[in-house]
Amino acid sequence: MKLPVKVAFRVGTALTAIKPVMETFEKSRMGLFEQLGTLDEAQQSYSVPADKLPEFNKQFAALIEEDCAVTLPKIKLSEMGDVSIEPQHLAALAGMFVDE
Repeated sequence: MKLPVKVAFRVGTALTAIKPVMETFEKSRMGLFEQLGTLDEAQQSYSVPADKLPEFNKQFAALIEEDCAVTLPKIKLSEMGDVSIEPQHLAALAGMFVDE
């Protein structure tokens, strides 16, 4: 899918704004696994023992409920030209689109 230049710029700007937030979230999430989980060296993955699962779930829920402020650029639907977007993708990006 090729976007009009103006729209592609705005989407790129949004990704640039979101990327550090996602990296920080992932670092925090992995820290939680390192703190409460057990590393399986062979599979390079963590598992959380049953006795630590309630604490893991509590801390993970607090992490995903944390607010973060990221300002996304608005894109007018008319600027999309004849680009078609599947409904599920449009719904996921709904905060970026405005109808004149």
